[in-house]
Amino acid sequence: MRKATAFIATIVCISGLMVSTVNAANTIKPKAGASCPKLNQSVNYNNKKYTCIKSGKKLVWNKGTIIVKATPTPTPTPKATPTPSPSAPSASGDPIGAIGGTPTPSPTPSPTPSPTPAVTPSPTATVTPSPTATVTPSPTPTVTPTPAKVFYKAPDTAEVSTIYDVEGCAVGFDASGKQVTTPILQALVNGVWLDVKTIEIGWEKTCNISQLPNNKYFAYAKAVLEDKLTIRWKFIGPVNIFGRDDQGNGVSAPKTFHGVKKVTLYTPPPMTGSDLITFNNIVSRIDDIPKVVWQNTQDVIARNANLPGAQTPFEIYRSPHIPDSFYKDAALWMKRVNSLYANFAQPVKTYLYFTTGQDIEVASAAVLKTFTNGFDQSIKALYGGDIWGRSVDCVGSSPGRGGTQMPDLLGAVFGGTCVGGESNNEDMVTHEYTHQIQEAQLWNGQRSGRDIVEPCWMVEGQATLTAGVELNTLQRYLETKLGMSHPYLLGSGGTDYDGNPNITWTQEYVLNYYKDANIPSECKKTNKFALSYSVGFLTVEALSAIRGIESHMAFEQKLGAGVPFGKAFIDTFGITWDEAAPILATVVATQMARVNNPTPPAPSPTKVFYKAPDTAEISTINDGEGCAVAFDSTGKQVTTPVLQALVNGEWLDVETIEIGWKKTCDIPQLPNNKYYAYAKAKLEDNLTYRWKFFGPVNIFGRDDQGNGISKSVTFHLLAPPSVITPIPVVSPYPAQREVPGETFTVSAPKAYPKPVGALNVAEMQPIQSFEIPVSIQAPPSGTNVKLWIYNPDNQKISLGSSSVYFKPANGEWKMYATNSDGSFYANFPANRYEINVSPPNNSKYKNTWYIGDISDSGIFSIRGKKENSSGYFTLTVDRQPLPNPKIDDLRQKLTTLANTPVSSFKPSSTCQLLDQVRPNRNVYDQIAAGFPKSLSTLPSFGHLRALIIPVDFTDFAGIDDPLPYFTPVAEGVSVFYNTQSYGQLAFDFDVIPQWVHLPFASRDFYGNHITYLKNLIKLTDGPIDYSSYDAVYYLIPKEVPSEIMPAGPAISSLDFSNNVIMIGALGGKDMYDLEGGIVGARWKWMAHETGHGFGFFDEDLNHASQSLGFWGIMAMSWSNNAIELGAWDRYIQGWLAQSQVNCISLSDLNSEGLISKISPVVRQDKDVKSIMVPLSASKILVIESRKNEGLDIIPADHEGVLIYTVDMTKGQLGGGYETQRRIGTTNPTFEDAALHAGDSITVEGVKIEVLALDISGDTIKISKP
Repeated sequence: MRKATAFIATIVCISGLMVSTVNAANTIKPKAGASCPKLNQSVNYNNKKYTCIKSGKKLVWNKGTIIVKATPTPTPTPKATPTPSPSAPSASGDPIGAIGGTPTPSPTPSPTPSPTPAVTPSPTATVTPSPTATVTPSPTPTVTPTPAKVFYKAPDTAEVSTIYDVEGCAVGFDASGKQVTTPILQALVNGVWLDVKTIEIGWEKTCNISQLPNNKYFAYAKAVLEDKLTIRWKFIGPVNIFGRDDQGNGVSAPKTFHGVKKVTLYTPPPMTGSDLITFNNIVSRIDDIPKVVWQNTQDVIARNANLPGAQTPFEIYRSPHIPDSFYKDAALWMKRVNSLYANFAQPVKTYLYFTTGQDIEVASAAVLKTFTNGFDQSIKALYGGDIWGRSVDCVGSSPGRGGTQMPDLLGAVFGGTCVGGESNNEDMVTHEYTHQIQEAQLWNGQRSGRDIVEPCWMVEGQATLTAGVELNTLQRYLETKLGMSHPYLLGSGGTDYDGNPNITWTQEYVLNYYKDANIPSECKKTNKFALSYSVGFLTVEALSAIRGIESHMAFEQKLGAGVPFGKAFIDTFGITWDEAAPILATVVATQMARVNNPTPPAPSPTKVFYKAPDTAEISTINDGEGCAVAFDSTGKQVTTPVLQALVNGEWLDVETIEIGWKKTCDIPQLPNNKYYAYAKAKLEDNLTYRWKFFGPVNIFGRDDQGNGISKSVTFHLLAPPSVITPIPVVSPYPAQREVPGETFTVSAPKAYPKPVGALNVAEMQPIQSFEIPVSIQAPPSGTNVKLWIYNPDNQKISLGSSSVYFKPANGEWKMYATNSDGSFYANFPANRYEINVSPPNNSKYKNTWYIGDISDSGIFSIRGKKENSSGYFTLTVDRQPLPNPKIDDLRQKLTTLANTPVSSFKPSSTCQLLDQVRPNRNVYDQIAAGFPKSLSTLPSFGHLRALIIPVDFTDFAGIDDPLPYFTPVAEGVSVFYNTQSYGQLAFDFDVIPQWVHLPFASRDFYGNHITYLKNLIKLTDGPIDYSSYDAVYYLIPKEVPSEIMPAGPAISSLDFSNNVIMIGALGGKDMYDLEGGIVGARWKWMAHETGHGFGFFDEDLNHASQSLGFWGIMAMSWSNNAIELGAWDRYIQGWLAQSQVNCISLSDLNSEGLISKISPVVRQDKDVKSIMVPLSASKILVIESRKNEGLDIIPADHEGVLIYTVDMTKGQLGGGYETQRRIGTTNPTFEDAALHAGDSITVEGVKIEVLALDISGDTIKISKP
């Protein structure tokens, strides 16, 4: 039963009754949990107020609430400087005015005011002697009375409210129990802070500030206050709080008080029909619950569709690059939930933000236009941040978050787009929005009741039920229900979710959960809080089956209005919680046991199995959906996988030749020993099959007995290895070449054939800021940044933008509000700043970036701008570029190519594993781990035109003659890719023979490659003809220091800046850094960056540790070792024909093995170059011969057979390429990893033996050990 302490804040005590209660209880010494004589009796004892409550059938004392007797507010002695209590140590790193922070004391020590209220005595009367020598009686002394203390007085119409502080974490009492900090509530009246006479004041909720000792609390008070009054808290004594008044006392930030809302409670209509589910029969009708609840939900949505509450406004923001398929029906989802809860309070307005990772900065800036700081961090956490304490890698699901801004009651829902994630992420959106409707019920004008009155089983239970039951088909709801009937607990850190598949689900277990879950402040501290998603979901569903889908929100509404839990429950559901809990626990435990404690059926002697036709062949079937706990800690198998086939509408078990666990999976909710299943069996082509699991498994689907089941899959018999079966399907991807195609000869680089025209320096000349044509507000004192933002179509008016963004060097973007007249003022410290002027919501404009500097003396300047006579810079936004039919047509064609999904590629071999990092591609994501290469990357065949543009700067001029200096770079890249393609590709380089002098310094765009590139194009488009080139390289002088331009990145996505479409690279000092030690360091750098243009990843792990080592230019750009590309990279490009790859299926391997001979991968011939074995749908084993030939430099003892795996799910810097070591080798860069004759290793169940190495090639045996 819910303890009554949670409701003390809603009871108003009459003073006369309070006195008699205290007097009657003077002899009682209550103890928490001990029996008490009378329900609701209150006793003050040892600084706590104890209340007699009902627990089960007993009356017991609650834990007590810390109080301070209502007394006149103490007035600190004038000029007294409070000092912190010795028991409150200073906190290192806290802001000025935090723990113990005080003004600097005067030389003469001032007394410390006592935290006990004190009365200031009247001044002592004095006798003034007569100034004359005549002695006369002194006048009668006049005593000046102490002026009466002025308190805030509320209007007679005001009501009693409870006010809570959450800002000042105070040391309430010392170790002896003596109060050492006094809280005071103050109101702002005519510019003066007056103390509020409180009915009750004290300490209510513990806080957690590590710098303070024990006994830390937040304050609360009961008082009569008028609506919209400005209030604050004041603390005399040790408190951790930022603000301080003139006497050094802690003060909270002023806040506007909003009176407790008046709520008209809504009573949902009862369920109708002749066969209703009741508390008496629900245990026997468990299977009817979902259908009843779903149908009632659909009826309520239809019934409420035209109510005012169903029209609650919302606004949807979609970031520029979010695919159209993601969240396309979000407006419909919101409408359905609005209708479902139309009879209840809802957020004033909800904003839905859907963004890609690429657009996260733009999206977070959009969030800050409406919401306060913190909400932008919430949306950023969708990509690579922390959610519940774990890193989000944005693979396998589309993440979502939400929040509600108080007191505005503005809701926010954030949705991401991730690889493998659902584009129709309806349940996430509706789940998060339901939380905001909950908050609307629980917000009482001061704070949410979530931590005070809402039972934990409702927190996620309501949201999860809503997200499922509002779906438009019963089948979708049933699938959601099965997926949510998995128990998760919070980890030991109280954050990340951990699965607990070993729970035995009984009525007793659920009742124990309810006991904790009905005390919000307690249950959220336990690891069982997360059971709200499963147990809470089933609890709310059961209640909805009995009283209707609106009943649980009506119950929530009552709690928010201050109705005690017990009364709210019986008023809503017709029986007491004590009566209902055992029934609900039975319903929940029964369903949880079905899903999580299934009992394998006893084998039947007449069991019918699927039998394949005699012509069927043995195949290996791999599951990638059900991550199972295969074995317990003792090694005992606890989950049994079964392969099933659909025959005439019935699922039959498949008689397998072999079945077991193969590939580990990574589901953080499960303990160790997690695997995916595999099986070998005879299956016919086009057979529908699925996996079934008896035991703990993380999988969405469940059958009627609660066993895990995978989605149904159609089996396709794969063509035999090395046999090409033409597929008569039209695909946008080119057909794989069977033999090397036409070869091309590398031509010598030559000078750019045209004179370079005069640069568009007018674009870069400083523009004079004009005089502001309108009256604007004056800048505050001390301002050093003065801007006026004007409309580019009419310089006489302001743009109307509400914000401007600044990013200090090595800092983060931050939004600042502009004034309504277009002016902006700030006082920033010395630094370099990027400035982003954002347009209002108007598609005719686009963001404009500026770069500003503030000198050490505080002088502000903007690159390319001059201030006006008043010291203002006039800034604006750019207009969208005018249509250009030619470039627009090309852009459209390239975008269409770039957006071609992986699914449209038809593999001609089982070894052509599909890329799973970027299955849905776009112009900004073109590099991939697997097939196919993106159609918008550099072509793999024929002649490619490339241009090198030498650029220098006002602070570092180029010294070397560009044509002879950069010709070896061009030659190196040309020869490299001609060699890798076996002559099927040739670069034709032009080099501009003189330095292009840029009108800015090298440091002007430090770290901002995007703005740097945009300015390069702006200056040179026209003077340089880009139209004939496939790739462009801007190379800098070697004299530029590393600290200014350290790294030169690839331009590997399609850049449409200023109507120029470009792939290439921006030069940095890294191309020169290792010259002298690395032969050809400059061209090797450029060849590596060019590799990104072909679609290659960086093939190492975070540039910090090696996974492929010195075995390829995409892994180690600067190397005198083996730099040629491996077989897998050449295979994706089409440079290796299918006939040059011996593709072997796992099902074709046995203990006898297969023997194959391979030619060195670097050798320019048409022989077989590689053996490849698909280990799963997402990983391939690659075997190739590496010798000291071609561009590779390999010592004789390091030559041999190189073996590595490639994971299709691991992207850029993800370590997806993993070299498999020769036994006994330890070189950190794998230089000695290649196998020698007689060596053997086993990789994921495949044994590789090197039988012989010779000049003609290497002989390999592949088998199953």
